[in-house]
Amino acid sequence: MSVSEYGAGLVTSCESGEIAHALCTLLEDEPLRRMMGQNAKTLVQKQFAWGRVASELVELYQSVLSGQR
Repeated sequence: MSVSEYGAGLVTSCESGEIAHALCTLLEDEPLRRMMGQNAKTLVQKQFAWGRVASELVELYQSVLSGQR
């Protein structure tokens, strides 16, 4: 899952005008900021919890040791 899929932030190119537009959108829309903040919290809890990260690392190390990667 990504930031855009979760509605946890605005994704832009590196173009300054696009970044400025996204920042203005966030500055002008408090409900949007709050919603994205909650969505970001959910994303982090689901995708980056220590238990999940540790399990994925163990799987990666096991595949490396077994020669699968």
